[in-house]
Amino acid sequence: MADGMHDRVLAAELMAKVMADKGYHYQFVFARNAKHVDRPTVAQTLPSALEWLWKGYPIP
Repeated sequence: MADGMHDRVLAAELMAKVMADKGYHYQFVFARNAKHVDRPTVAQTLPSALEWLWKGYPIP
């Protein structure tokens, strides 16, 4: 919906910009034509996202 309040892609892009401006480490992944919690997209992106998230943590 193009009313400035219901565009999730725009909201995610704006949040990524704010995080970048504040110097946070973040990862923004956009999957074109994917639906909410699209299984193939999750299967493709989750492993690398978890590796990025835990990078630098010691292995017990």
